[in-house]
Amino acid sequence: MKVSKSIFYISTLSLSLFACNPLKQLQTAQISADKDFNNKNYELAYEKYSTLIEKYKQGNIDVPYGVYVNSASSAMSIGNYDAALKNYQEALNDSVSVNEVKGLIEASEKTANSNLTSILDQYGSFLKDSGAEDYYNTKLFGNAVRSGSQDKIITSYINLKTPNESQSMEYVRALEISGKKKDAISFCNELVKNNPEYYKAKEYRGEYYYHFAENWYKNEMEKYNKD
Repeated sequence: MKVSKSIFYISTLSLSLFACNPLKQLQTAQISADKDFNNKNYELAYEKYSTLIEKYKQGNIDVPYGVYVNSASSAMSIGNYDAALKNYQEALNDSVSVNEVKGLIEASEKTANSNLTSILDQYGSFLKDSGAEDYYNTKLFGNAVRSGSQDKIITSYINLKTPNESQSMEYVRALEISGKKKDAISFCNELVKNNPEYYKAKEYRGEYYYHFAENWYKNEMEKYNKD
């Protein structure tokens, strides 16, 4: 009977110590959040990670890198891009990795109040040095298109390794808007020659030559009427 009481007291004490140990509680909560994350229950995982992050902060304990990363990834999956941006930034304050920089950039692309230009400037060298130069160049070009800067579109296009039709036509339009119409149609002709399936390029070329012929005809008629 004395042994049974001892076991009971030890068990009670262990449970009491566990309940009073904030780190143990945090670890248990993280295991639960990680389980939902791994099972792709992203909404529930994000809620749990958010609560977990607050508890870490309240206890003046450093939030683990993986908690920030999984919270950011969960937020991206449910369309909470502001939260994803914030948590990727927090993770990168601790350690910089290619996947998390990519996550930060992609969250930034979907967030109106972020400054993608400064993010690309900050992590551009890191991405290029880490073997992600093509990714960086693609994002740099996309940012130029969104900003509406024709000069940046033109200068960043040449760094694209394998531009698609949409990107190429953005380049053509940038040349045209910049007053380089001959360069635009010359490039477009080459584009159609090398990629006969590019419908938008063929459409642009057709419209260009239609208007060219129309203007030529008007000029000739004006000359004829003067005579």
